Amino acid sequence: MCIRDRILFMKVTIVFLLMLCATALGYINGIHSKSKLDVDCFHTILMDYITMRASTENGVVDPYLKYNLEQCVLNNMKCNLYIDPAYGKLEPEKQIIDVCKTVLASGNPGHLVYINTYSNTTWSKDFSLNQKYVERMVDQIISMPECFNGPGLVGFIGIRGIWELAFGQNYTRWNKKFLTYVNPNGRQNMNDFQPFGGWMSGNEKIYSYDQEACYIKVHFTIARVTTPPHHLRSTLQEQPLLNYH
Repeated sequence: MCIRDRILFMKVTIVFLLMLCATALGYINGIHSKSKLDVDCFHTILMDYITMRASTENGVVDPYLKYNLEQCVLNNMKCNLYIDPAYGKLEPEKQIIDVCKTVLASGNPGHLVYINTYSNTTWSKDFSLNQKYVERMVDQIISMPECFNGPGLVGFIGIRGIWELAFGQNYTRWNKKFLTYVNPNGRQNMNDFQPFGGWMSGNEKIYSYDQEACYIKVHFTIARVTTPPHHLRSTLQEQPLLNYH
């Protein structure tokens, strides 16, 4: 085995051990990615789900979206989407419709869609304009159950400081929706959550940023789950409203 292969083996082993640790603590394991995915590889290292970028902050559908969704079907992997709001670049309805077209073309409809407020979006200094933009995004997603899973399956990615700068401290309209919060401290627990936006806890945590796995850079995540470990994968496929994502 050459040095490069040994290094790769060691990295895969470390990832595998981290996944087992999180599972033992009652979480399921996933990644967030904006790259072309080797979904079979992520299955091999016991990932339970993947959340992939669907559209950029410039309003462009991710070039790998269709391919990645097709690979999720082929590998029986639970996959969700996140959208970076294209505020000031594209009307929110158009951004969602463009994503919907690609989802339908992939033959893999039915996903939880995250609005990623932890993105490079340049928001207005007017809270009300930003709030209205996000509300229009949510309304459009919910209006397209043929592409997405409809009411309830809209989530948010965020962190307190950025959320409050964009929407204000008192904006709590979405605190019943799924929340992924960001704290890349490497800790596979959710004891570090800081309330914001009306949320008192998160459903998922991005705990490690830009780590190498399956030949690409990904963000590692954990999510809450209420079923035994040996039911994780079937539960993800059959019960999308479970308390994760």
